[in-house]
Amino acid sequence: MAEIIPSIANNMEKSQAYKEQLSRYKNAVRHGFYFEGIFILYAMLEDRLSAFLYYAGVINNNRDKLTTNMMVKPQLDKILGYQDKKNRDTKNISTKIKLMQCIIDWSRLYEPGDPFTENYANILYKQIVRTAGLDRIQQTLSNIQGWCKARNELVHALLTKNPANLHETLVRLSDNGYTEYRNLNNFIKSFKTRNTIRTQFNIQD
Repeated sequence: MAEIIPSIANNMEKSQAYKEQLSRYKNAVRHGFYFEGIFILYAMLEDRLSAFLYYAGVINNNRDKLTTNMMVKPQLDKILGYQDKKNRDTKNISTKIKLMQCIIDWSRLYEPGDPFTENYANILYKQIVRTAGLDRIQQTLSNIQGWCKARNELVHALLTKNPANLHETLVRLSDNGYTEYRNLNNFIKSFKTRNTIRTQFNIQD
């Protein structure tokens, strides 16, 4: 029987979990356990991507599907370019990256109009454009995409590739992954500041 691990219940437990995993990552790297470090980085990157989508009002409270909130969904479909119900699963990291890239690209072209109205698209745009690091986030997302691809290739080819340069690859992945995690995390922290999107539109489902 698979072991059931209790989910995090509140923000305090979330903060504590991050502190513990970040400490575990640093300890793993310090002692040369790069596989463990990379595993932790992958999880933290995926969580930060999910956090952006959550605070942007894109996903439901369970963070596993696009929201069906009717004050949000019609405008969100236009932002994401969805015309049907396909490709709405947000569980994997590559989809999270693509969704965030799409939203950032949209924000660079969007014009909220005058006078400003309190609809979802306008509020989302306002929140994004005042986020610190907006000018660099697309490069960060591109780097994360490349990092995930390299990490997956390493995992799937672990016993089929020449191990001569494995250590160097692990060190590089660990260092680069941590840099991109910090860049993404800083952006998310700024994006969350004074963010009322979920409460303003009562986004749950």
